[in-house]
Amino acid sequence: MAEELGPALVNVDVRPIRLTYAVADGSEADFRAAVLEASSRWGGLQELILPVGSDGRILEEWFPLTDVAPPDYVCATSNFAEWRNSLQEQSQRGVVDLSYVQQHATLHAAAVQPSFGHTNVFAAQPDDNLVSLVGLGAASDAEQLSAWQAVGQTVFPQPIGPLQVAGAQLNESSLIAATGRQCGETALYGVSGGPIVLWLSEPDSLEDALGFWNTRALIPVRLAHFASCILPRDWEDAGELKAMLEAVRNKQNYVYEPDMIVYSRSLDETTLRAFIATLGVKEYSADTFSLTPTTPGTARTAQQLTAAIANPSWFVARRRDFGTRATEPTYLRRNGTIITVDSPVQFRPGIGGEVRLRFSGPSAFTIPASLSAAKLFERNAVIAQGFVEVSTWPAAHYTFNLAIPERGAILDAYLTDRRVTHGLSDKGRLAGGVLGAIPEVDRIRDTVALRVIDALTTHRFKYELREMRRELPEVPEARREEFARRLMNVRQETRTLERIFEEVRGADVAAPTQIGAVLNPLADAGIVLRGFQADCPVCGMKAFIELSDATAPAICPGCRSEAPYSLDNASQPVIHYRLNALIDRASDQGVLGHVIVVAALRDLYGDDVVAIPGTNLTFPDGTAREADILALVHGDIWSGEVKPGSDDFTDTQIHRDLDLVEAVGASTYLMACVAGIELSTIDRALTFCAARDIRLAILVGPRDAIRTLSKLDLQPSGVASVTLPPADTPKSAPPSKR
Repeated sequence: MAEELGPALVNVDVRPIRLTYAVADGSEADFRAAVLEASSRWGGLQELILPVGSDGRILEEWFPLTDVAPPDYVCATSNFAEWRNSLQEQSQRGVVDLSYVQQHATLHAAAVQPSFGHTNVFAAQPDDNLVSLVGLGAASDAEQLSAWQAVGQTVFPQPIGPLQVAGAQLNESSLIAATGRQCGETALYGVSGGPIVLWLSEPDSLEDALGFWNTRALIPVRLAHFASCILPRDWEDAGELKAMLEAVRNKQNYVYEPDMIVYSRSLDETTLRAFIATLGVKEYSADTFSLTPTTPGTARTAQQLTAAIANPSWFVARRRDFGTRATEPTYLRRNGTIITVDSPVQFRPGIGGEVRLRFSGPSAFTIPASLSAAKLFERNAVIAQGFVEVSTWPAAHYTFNLAIPERGAILDAYLTDRRVTHGLSDKGRLAGGVLGAIPEVDRIRDTVALRVIDALTTHRFKYELREMRRELPEVPEARREEFARRLMNVRQETRTLERIFEEVRGADVAAPTQIGAVLNPLADAGIVLRGFQADCPVCGMKAFIELSDATAPAICPGCRSEAPYSLDNASQPVIHYRLNALIDRASDQGVLGHVIVVAALRDLYGDDVVAIPGTNLTFPDGTAREADILALVHGDIWSGEVKPGSDDFTDTQIHRDLDLVEAVGASTYLMACVAGIELSTIDRALTFCAARDIRLAILVGPRDAIRTLSKLDLQPSGVASVTLPPADTPKSAPPSKR
């Protein structure tokens, strides 16, 4: 095991502990409690508030938002004892109550306020109407006001009228906006930017307050940020509001058409259109929206504001990685990697609390969702969004001593967490032997080479089983198969070049010289052996004698008599070819496909990919299954099937494979057949995978790159339509997940 891994750039992201608040559906009191708690926490601006039904579970309408903005904990604002188990089962997160949050998993937002920028922030009173409370946030009591004042932030009660409420939201001088300072995203997956969001509401509409809060929580703070505000339905100062909106639009570094969208969950479209007319902006009528990058401050003052009535959720429902990043050159070692970095977040001294640090960059830090795997790096580490993280205190400088575990150990830890035991199957041991013994395994990744190997293969199993069925009809089939697998002493095939040519000749192999061109590199790699055949006149044995062992005359290895070599028409010894015994057995057992898949995975993802070419899995309920391929690819688990022919991938087989993919928690199903897979078969497999939210990977030729497909490759009808490049054409590797 190499202890010294070399230099690398390591990312250290600092972020707040993230909560999702669970509130009783329809409970204004629960909702207000959640808003007040979020208004005091670093990162509260980006925390979701989701309603819980009578069954103690977050409503299905809202729960998918936790995939877009994953929390570290779910905080039950009420009914903690009743909801705890159901929320934990649904979210797969720890469930805590407000008192725990206030004592442990929190850092007051005052700790991250910079010494410049807004020194005055506007807030609602805790009992103000919901539009003001949600738009501005609120300090729950005098202690909270003092915490803000201690860092030079004066909290003013809500402004006099709706125009000031709107202005505090649009220029980010609200209390709730202050909780998002020095928060951010290190990656955003999707379109950048969006229109200004105007959400109209009755003053105390819980439905609108909840909808706007969660929409704003999903708007990026740093990457592709765009403005939003919630407004009361009745509006008088339309001209001044319009001027504020134009100023916000003109500061954007992109042109979005329309400039803004207007939405409400409780008000009808007639009311929304009346508001647009009162505002004096043009209603956007095109069928599609568009974004064009531009320079901030570009002259747009003469362009009339446009507004469309649309649900803003699809602008914000995009996955992101949270944090503020520092990148540090680091020398990686298996044991004792020292990471030292200045914090990218400037914390105010003297304010205690808890934050998370996330490590990424080198592929060694990408792991699956496994707490045990995270703890291989550091005993107090946790796993979040596929990253290794540690909880720590706010500081100006951090130093950590981490281990860098072997990738195989990470896969083992993942399976242990799922209570899945595993061990190499017979095919897995054989394929592993080939990969270890034949460094130049790429030489078999050729269609003609595989046909030559097949022509030289001693098909022991089929031969022995056929003979046993004839001689031992009374023995059960399973027992006969066991006997056949153990009989490995049948004579290996040896063939001359001409006989090999007769076996494999076809449209793509028209001359013996093509066979010779394949045999030479196979012989150089030790996959094929050259020699003579000695025909013993005493015992009748035909013996293969490698060129390096040839003597004159030949000696029969059986009876030790002199034996002449087989001669050609010119009375010269004829060169025969035989497979390396390991390759011969691997070919006989149908394992070379597994070997090629592992080589193809390494081509795409490098040597740090862990691919087991055949493993027996036993699940907690005692169910035993075999996976032809089980792999850790960066932070993803793959499970796959290798077949000799496309017809072997029946619908029943594919569904059985997908059941195994789900059981092992894999994200990708790999179908491999070096002889090619019919497009109709791939189409069906992709359709089945999309229905289960599983990614499909395919290998359809010995020299092909593995190609990944997803539900995005489906036609609008939901049926797959796949076009493959020509076989045996090298293709560039897709980018890694991170």
